[in-house]
Amino acid sequence: CMGLPRFQVLKGETERLEDRINLLRNSPAMIVWYLFDEPYNSKLPFAPIQASADLLKKLDTQHPTVLVECLLHETQAYHSKHLEYVSMPDILMTDSYPRTPSNSDLSPVAREIAVARKLTKDQKPIWNVIQVHGKGPGGTGYNLQEPDESELRNMVYQSLASGVKGLTFWAYEAGEFKLYKTPAGLKNVKRITGEVQTLSPILLSDEL
Repeated sequence: CMGLPRFQVLKGETERLEDRINLLRNSPAMIVWYLFDEPYNSKLPFAPIQASADLLKKLDTQHPTVLVECLLHETQAYHSKHLEYVSMPDILMTDSYPRTPSNSDLSPVAREIAVARKLTKDQKPIWNVIQVHGKGPGGTGYNLQEPDESELRNMVYQSLASGVKGLTFWAYEAGEFKLYKTPAGLKNVKRITGEVQTLSPILLSDEL
């Protein structure tokens, strides 16, 4: 995913955004444009983010847009009545991070995906962001508990069984963007993504 500078988006700096889009749109590494992370939860205005989405569609017709929204708890009610953020991207991403030091219930992963599919009426792809951060070898982000290999696999296969079309992994540690500190944690991610890759012909089949 490649994002646009958030301060430029919110300030509506169209020329600078155009320069970035034109610079990156032909990169062979480009998959999707990342519009924003949880704009509703951050109480950010809708209009400038929509303007950036419109600009992307104007300048780059080859790559879809994605936007992340947390759809648990009170946000469900808001988004069911205000579909602006849900309708904006080509792909909607969910990001339930359920593993905490005191709670090992991982079922919110599937529940949030179900909400996303309901809000979009299954008219657009859903991707899920898998939690790989928390207390333990991987860091201390958000007072969560770093999932072990079995928990990581659980969340991945919950996502696939719930109908997602894409997976990403998010690791956060005290403002530093890094995957696991430990070799074991990185191996877990590599092992599970390798499993998913072997299944990709089935998962991406139009016959399912």
